[in-house]
Amino acid sequence: MGMDHPPTPSQAVSILDRKIVGVFETTTITSPDAKALQTWLSQNGFTVPTNAEPVIASYVKDGWVFVGTKVRRDKPDNETSTPHPLSFTFKTDKPVYPMRLTGVNNGPLSVELYLFGPSRAKASHFKVERCAQPNYPELSRNDRFWAWRLSPPETLDIVHPLLRKWVIGSPVATKLTATLSPANMRKDVWIDWTPFAEKQSCRFSLQGAAILALNWGAGIFAAGLFSVCLFVFANKSWKPKLPLLIGIVTAGGIFLGGLIYLFLPKIEVRLVAGPFQSISEAQWILIHNLDNSDWHTITEARAILRKTVSTPNYFVGGQMREEDSPGNYLLRETNNQLQLIFFYPNGEEEISETQALSIQR
Repeated sequence: MGMDHPPTPSQAVSILDRKIVGVFETTTITSPDAKALQTWLSQNGFTVPTNAEPVIASYVKDGWVFVGTKVRRDKPDNETSTPHPLSFTFKTDKPVYPMRLTGVNNGPLSVELYLFGPSRAKASHFKVERCAQPNYPELSRNDRFWAWRLSPPETLDIVHPLLRKWVIGSPVATKLTATLSPANMRKDVWIDWTPFAEKQSCRFSLQGAAILALNWGAGIFAAGLFSVCLFVFANKSWKPKLPLLIGIVTAGGIFLGGLIYLFLPKIEVRLVAGPFQSISEAQWILIHNLDNSDWHTITEARAILRKTVSTPNYFVGGQMREEDSPGNYLLRETNNQLQLIFFYPNGEEEISETQALSIQR
């Protein structure tokens, strides 16, 4: 009778799926043995924190599966790669955002969660920054260019094609924000639903916050000065101390105005002259680069744009790049044609009038 040998790490781990997703190589795995799973990840080139085993063991016990990812480098080592977001779907009885592995070897972390569901969302340690009933408008092609400018700021139009596909029909959208400490991240973020109550956050430009703070400070100073004058008028003995009282009121107005400015929610605002002309110019530059280059596949066209595009992103700053985000562009192959797609601040895509750019075979 032979002796049974314990399974090796590769035998104890089941590979459920392998995929190439953009610049990522992903492997979905499961195992009843946390140590074997961690060993398999290390042996197959995945970086795993040495102190992650208790967290992995907890997920294994709860029946979770794991996705390991590697970034594929298509560019030379001296060029910067820009990874795109990854999305994951899984079944769960209650909405949850996994945080325990993120908390391993990490300090405080700012987290923003966008929840679409039947009602207003809440979670431990998070505050509701915005809650609204989203709209799912059907925009014609002529509307797309103007939709992001004409929509009132209080509306929440969901027009990004992929996001719209995921969440269409959800009656309520909630944005939750928090700065989580390592202790807060020892548990996953479980989502609960509460009765709908609309909330919209208000942010000020640096100049707007300064003006509001100055107005409050001036108002406080004026009210204080008026009160001091009435007090001195009613109590003649305090008249010699009037300059001192005025100084105290002035200092108080400046101090309270400074506090108001400090605690107002602020955001940096960039002003760019001629945005419509700049956007059209950016589109023309990309089209011109493709028209005047020798390419035969979408991969070659993509490489040409990476090397030649130095156009600024007129919405969020920095340089325009191939990415599904405001101010950037994508190349898409459809029906043996190359589509050049631009994205506006609300996520709406604009397919350029260059659909005749057939991929050369």
